[in-house]
Amino acid sequence: MRRPGIGKVAEVAGVSVSTVSRVLKGAEGVHPVTESRVRDAMRELGYSPRKEASQRQRKPIAIVVPDVRNPFFGELIHWIGFAARDAHYPLIITNAELPDQGLEEIESLFRRRTLSGVLLATGAMEDDALKLLNKVKIPAVVIARDLDTSLVSSVVTDDVLGGRLVAKHLLQCKPQRWAILTETMRWRSSRDRHQGFTEVLREQGIRDISHWTSEESSIEGGYHACASNLVPGPWPLAIFTTTDFFALGILRFCREQRIEVPGQVQLVGYDGTILAEVADPHLTTVRQQLQEMARAAVQLLLLHIEDPSGSPRKVILPPTLMVGESTKPLLDALRES
Repeated sequence: MRRPGIGKVAEVAGVSVSTVSRVLKGAEGVHPVTESRVRDAMRELGYSPRKEASQRQRKPIAIVVPDVRNPFFGELIHWIGFAARDAHYPLIITNAELPDQGLEEIESLFRRRTLSGVLLATGAMEDDALKLLNKVKIPAVVIARDLDTSLVSSVVTDDVLGGRLVAKHLLQCKPQRWAILTETMRWRSSRDRHQGFTEVLREQGIRDISHWTSEESSIEGGYHACASNLVPGPWPLAIFTTTDFFALGILRFCREQRIEVPGQVQLVGYDGTILAEVADPHLTTVRQQLQEMARAAVQLLLLHIEDPSGSPRKVILPPTLMVGESTKPLLDALRES
């Protein structure tokens, strides 16, 4: 019978893995009631912390990301590192720009019993790749990308809600025209963000919404999409881009063409990365809960490591709209006049 681990203790106690770890270390700041619940769960499960910790130091977990240069994935890795360390797991980082890239290395590590599980922070995973992970019984959790599959557990953002938040905000800016720039609609996240955005506008009787796409999720992708699709017309034009990278490319194009943001173009990004803060003007963007996403993903992975036969689960986290300087609601303009 498989021994219960720290993830199971956290589940039974109704707390995070990091909280269980803090109780084990005797750290300050844990509420007595919470500590009591954790210790009750340990006794109920017959948990042995010293043995568990020593075992986990020998078996790291891996995270697969599509582009370590992207600040979104950099911040995600940062928080996953903290969550993994609290659970006594070393972390291996694999960059996989192509669909199945990196899986051979992961499979080899797992077969040699040097890997405990894997977090997949990329939408470039095909069902065949996920079936491979299942075949060799590698515990896995998809993070930040909502794949159309029931093969593995996932932790994702409610991207339909994110799109709706953007549309409701931009309606306050009273634009004359509307556009949305997405990555390929092959990704579920692109479809969901598009769906939420257009649903709200159609509820208001707005149906003339330009849809731009870019296969390249980068600043250059946003720049070229804007250069190819932007035409003169009534201002302001509202543009919702489904990544902050795209928004920075559009800002660069507008600056070169002397198009005012937010005067002529109202612009919103997505992800809430450091790019939004360093942009000029500061971007209005949708921020994903990366710290909570990382914590939930690691906790789910530990549950699957401890119980490989467990059913897949999905955790959906709500996003937050962060209003910057790239949009200007009409109410603000009225206050200044």
